[in-house]
Amino acid sequence: MLAGEITFKIGDEVSVGGPGTCAFFPRNVPHAWKSTGSETGRVLFLYTPAAAGGYVEALS
Repeated sequence: MLAGEITFKIGDEVSVGGPGTCAFFPRNVPHAWKSTGSETGRVLFLYTPAAAGGYVEALS
């Protein structure tokens, strides 16, 4: 989260986050998000393939 307030739904869990919040969306788990604060929510999404961790381990 960069700015504002976002309500996240990950599976059956609902949580609200503000600047500095991180959320993890596991594969095959229904999820949604919505800007719910008075200020427009701004987020930065990072998408990685499932095998990304193995790639990093192979480099060490």
